[in-house]
Amino acid sequence: MAVEIDGQRPVSSWIELIKDTSSAFHNGLNQIYSNNDDMKTFGELMSISHDGDRVTKLVDGKRVSTDNSCPAARLDALISDLESGVPQRVSRASLWCQSGGYNVSLPEIDMLVDIAMATPGVVGAGLVGAGMGGLYRGRRRR
Repeated sequence: MAVEIDGQRPVSSWIELIKDTSSAFHNGLNQIYSNNDDMKTFGELMSISHDGDRVTKLVDGKRVSTDNSCPAARLDALISDLESGVPQRVSRASLWCQSGGYNVSLPEIDMLVDIAMATPGVVGAGLVGAGMGGLYRGRRRR
């Protein structure tokens, strides 16, 4: 008798599903890493994501606190961009282009990101993780 997890699928089918998903994920990453345009987009997404995590940013050579809140005026501007029909404005207002407002970074990590982003060849940098302490990650072209 096969062991079932959800009352319907045997464990072996879940293992195969996980293997297939993992394989597809790694194949997708390999495609991104081997294609410069995709790598640029991947880097931009890393940076957009970190912008929502930031607690500081560099302004005129000085580190200042950031405000990642999203006031009603900002939401109204995004809605206006989406409804404008102008491709550049619509694209800029897309959900994946919004950084969020988590404020979970540290000034030192923000500084590492800023240093990395000022380095030639770097396409993205940021804090990544899922609430277990996180880590800093950067991406550069090969």
